[in-house]
Parts: sequence; C-alpha cells; structure tokens
Amino acid sequence: MPKARTRQTDPSLDLLYELRTRSYQNGANQALLARTQLQAKDCIETPWRPSVIDILAWLASLDDASTTLHNKLDQVIPFLEIVGPGCLRNAMESQTTEDLIPLGKTLDDNLTSYFAALKSLWAYLTEEAPEPISLGYKGHEKLMPHPIMTPQDLDTLIDQAADYFGRPVGGSEFTEADDVIVFLLLASHGRLRYAEASNNLCLGHVWLVDRTLTVIVERGKGGKPRQATSSLLFPYWAAKYLGWYIDLRWEQTGRNPHAHFYGGGLFTGNTNAYHRLYGFLKAVEFVGGPHELRRFGGNLGRVHGESLLDCINHFGQTTSATAPRAYLSSLCLVQWQRLYTWSDTQSHIIYPSFSTQELAVSQGVSREHARRLVHASGIERLPRQKMNLSDAAQVLKTRIQAVQRRERLNVSRTV
Repeated sequence: MPKARTRQTDPSLDLLYELRTRSYQNGANQALLARTQLQAKDCIETPWRPSVIDILAWLASLDDASTTLHNKLDQVIPFLEIVGPGCLRNAMESQTTEDLIPLGKTLDDNLTSYFAALKSLWAYLTEEAPEPISLGYKGHEKLMPHPIMTPQDLDTLIDQAADYFGRPVGGSEFTEADDVIVFLLLASHGRLRYAEASNNLCLGHVWLVDRTLTVIVERGKGGKPRQATSSLLFPYWAAKYLGWYIDLRWEQTGRNPHAHFYGGGLFTGNTNAYHRLYGFLKAVEFVGGPHELRRFGGNLGRVHGESLLDCINHFGQTTSATAPRAYLSSLCLVQWQRLYTWSDTQSHIIYPSFSTQELAVSQGVSREHARRLVHASGIERLPRQKMNLSDAAQVLKTRIQAVQRRERLNVSRTV
C-alpha cells in the first residue's frame, strides 16, 4: 500500500507550493521565476533553501510555456517530499528507482513524465553527467501509447456527451451539452489544445465555409498565433449543427466578434470546466483525455494524404521534430505506408535524425530492445550512426508486425 503524501513546512519550500498554485499568462514565467529566486535567496537559512534555489534555477532554464512550468512543479515537488532536504545530486545517486517513486504511486502507474523531469533536473545540475541507476526507469512497453481514434469513435463520444450533459433542446437557447458537442468538433477537426478550443476562443475566431472549418488561434502554446484548418470537409450533420450554433451566437452577442465563443455556460466563467469534461471522459472510459481529440485530427489528415509539413503547421508544434517523433509512436500500418512513401520522396530535405536512444523513448522500450528492432528491420548502419526518417518508419513497421504476430498467436492458443 503506497504512503499518502504529506506537505512539508518550510519558508523556502513554501515558495514552490505558492508558485504551483499561481495563475498567470504565457510569457510571464521568467519574470515570475526571477522574483521567486530573489525571494528564496532572501529567505532565512534552512535545510531546504539550497534545494529550492537549485530547483528554481532549473525551472528558469526551461521552456517559458505556463503548462511546462506547472507540469514540472507537479513532478519535482513530490520528489522533494521523498528525498527531503539536502544535496539533490547525492539524493539521486544514493537512491534506487523504487526509492524515488512518488508517495501514493506504485510501479504499476505511468511514471514516464515524472522520471523525465528528474532526468532533466539531473542534466542541469551535473552538466550532462551519466545518469545514475535510480533514473533508469523504462516504463511499460506498449505499441501505441495513444490508441488510434476513428471517426466512428468521435460520433459515439458525441452521443455519450449528449446523454451525460443532457440532450440539446435546440431553438434559441444553448445548453452545456451544446457546448461540449461543439468543443468535441472543434478540438478534433481543428486539432486544437484544450485551452485553444475552450476558454481562449472568441466568436470571430471560428469560421465554417462550405463545410471547411478554420480556427484562428491568437495565443497558442508559448503565445504563438496560428491558423488551424480541418483536413476534411465536415460531415453534413456536423456542419449544419455547428452552423446553427455559430449563427445563433452571433445573434445573441449583437454580432460582436470579440465575445466569448460559447453560450451554454460550461466554458464561460467556469473554472471547473476542465474537470467536468475530464470526469465525463473518464465516466465513458475514453482513453487519452481531451488531448486525444487533437491527435485524432492529425491522424485523420495523414490517412487522407495530408503532408507531414502541413500537419506540423496545423498542429502549431514548437519544432519540426515534434510531429515526426510523435507519429512514430502512434501511426498504424496504413499511415506508415504514407509516411514511408512521402519521406522517400523528400530525401533532399534535411529532417531530424533518430538515435537508438530516441527511438527507444518514442516506443517505450529499452535501448537493447530498440537495437534488436533495428537489426530485425534489416537497416545497415554503423553502431553510432543515426537513422533517417525512412529507417525509423521501417523500424516502426517491424515492431507493429511483431506485435500483431504475437497477438494472433495468443488468440490461436485460446481457441
């Protein structure tokens, strides 16, 4: 039975707790961290003070996105509660992997993000020294960390939302069910993050012309603007429903393009909207959370021939390396064929290369397992030579086929 978490009391450590509970806009993190660092240095000398100063310096070296800061604090605070005050480097070197498991968690839980944060902290503190054994968490082996969602799955989810939040009544009023259904359509076909498709959306940002959806994202992750367009025409029923919602909202707001997009009350002034939406997804056993809707839009575009470069632009990824590496862990065989064919015709363009370590991380396997996959794929390369995109796609195909063979064997044994 895992132990329950207990909040520690210390003036320096309280700064991290307070930082985690703060609400602020993207782009303000560095100034906030700078002020918090000064406060930590001015605190009275306590056993926790050196660790907190190191943590704040590490956070200041990371991405400026607010979600990144919050997520890292969610990971590092439980770590501090485990190891207690003292040298962070010594704590990581002297512990085992089991010793570093957060209180309230077990090895059966997914701890990939937690240990990734600790590895990042280790790299900052030691200037890329070899990682200790305690950070050798491999995670659970799996073929597709995020299962492929189909259009039929989206239709089912919309029906379940109507039952869960109360059936829409139509006419001249919106309900929470209307808000949720429209959110599901925008987040999936528009490939939007939760905040982009909910609280940050204004009426003038959404356009539906000839069953083609266009969403203007004024402030995406990191404060970056972009234009997201659906890869396919909306189904007739969805286009009619969304068109009714938009037209009625224009009438309600006096044709004010700066008015909040939603009119059913779920996302307007409701700070609990995300938890209610997540509660619904959990109740219907939907795997992946709201972000899975965004992946659905990307997969839908790729299956119907959208180029990877267009997909990167619609996603609004920070770098061109993010989308290809994400697809390596989520594409099915038909998408692999398109990716392989496309990458083979783009050999004159320089794309991010893949090391065995990066391949292992993307597939959730050990480095030794990744080396065996490369060998089984028949790829000829030097021991330390990196793979190109076509080679990595070939490795993905080999692994998918191996898992499918194992599944067929398991089925035959049970018949």
